[in-house]
Amino acid sequence: MGLGYDGGPSLSAPDEYTPILTNLVAQDIISRRAFSIYLNGPEADHGSVIFGGIDTTKYTGDLIALPFYV
Repeated sequence: MGLGYDGGPSLSAPDEYTPILTNLVAQDIISRRAFSIYLNGPEADHGSVIFGGIDTTKYTGDLIALPFYV
């Protein structure tokens, strides 16, 4: 289950597979290619994964976008 950018395991193999986030958007299951992971803590027995967004109750401060270079 790839969560990366479109283009397969490497951007040099663009047709190898379509990441799940792209498929979920294409099927109108989620509205944007985003995911968040909340691991809770080292002693916790659960966490969460959200596809299509973020849980704003799980952090403080502002989120910022950083450039990604290939």
